[in-house]
Amino acid sequence: GYMSSKTDVVGPTVTVRAGNIDVILTDISGSFVTVNHFARAGVQLEDYDVIVLKQGYMFPDIARIAGDYT
Repeated sequence: GYMSSKTDVVGPTVTVRAGNIDVILTDISGSFVTVNHFARAGVQLEDYDVIVLKQGYMFPDIARIAGDYT
């Protein structure tokens, strides 16, 4: 896939599957902060029961779909 939002272009991605766990890797540092980032990387969030993000802040686009998060 290719990670981008409507206004930024971040770079190439690859999704690695290990058993029933998928990990999205990028070639440069960048946060997945919009639903579009996942879609452009070829990942549909509604296909997953659990999504883990390594971030210190819940960005609004992701927070809308997160439901109850801590």
